[in-house]
Amino acid sequence: ATACTSSAHALMQAHRFLSRGLAERAFVLGIENLNRLTLLHFHSLGLFADEYRPFGGNGLILGEGVAALALSAAAPQQGSLKLTATAANTGSELVQSDVERQTQLIRRVLEQAHLAPRDIAFVKTHGIGTADTDTAELAALNRVFGTPPPLVAFKPQIGHTLGASAALETALLAQALHSHMLADIGGRAISLSDDLYCLAHHFGFGGSNTASIWQWKPSI
Repeated sequence: ATACTSSAHALMQAHRFLSRGLAERAFVLGIENLNRLTLLHFHSLGLFADEYRPFGGNGLILGEGVAALALSAAAPQQGSLKLTATAANTGSELVQSDVERQTQLIRRVLEQAHLAPRDIAFVKTHGIGTADTDTAELAALNRVFGTPPPLVAFKPQIGHTLGASAALETALLAQALHSHMLADIGGRAISLSDDLYCLAHHFGFGGSNTASIWQWKPSI
């Protein structure tokens, strides 16, 4: 029912179990296999494009994939990602992005993590590629940050994998941080030498909005 935020909500549930001492470990799976009905749905909305350009294009390319994320309640080690805070809310529109609700969401997750906007090193954006949705996401970021930190988007690499997006893009984020090779949407390298915090967005049809704060502790 939460569409493109499905595995983001699974991550949130795992975080609740771990942070409340209800489990020691959790696995989050994200799986997307496209079917004819899904393809026809997106085609009927005129959302397809030949090139994926978040925050500069007007369309998307669908993708398939599977990812499995292993989470632990144990103290994070060097070279690991820690899920610090998660939050979700619902916009007032089923299809159109709600800038006000997304702004509230970002502020809420920052408050839960006890962080100020200046503490965020970069944002893993939803970056879906459609003009209206990207404009709304950027407007929410501008409201919170004034001048946003570097923006990262993974959908140009794998396509929009719908309900699996959060799991797959988190796996790609971890891989990029481990390899010390992460660039913003303009291709500029992001410094990863120190402990840092990343804000991650996932938004979906039906007005489902989610945000997470990840802490990265680089290897010595």
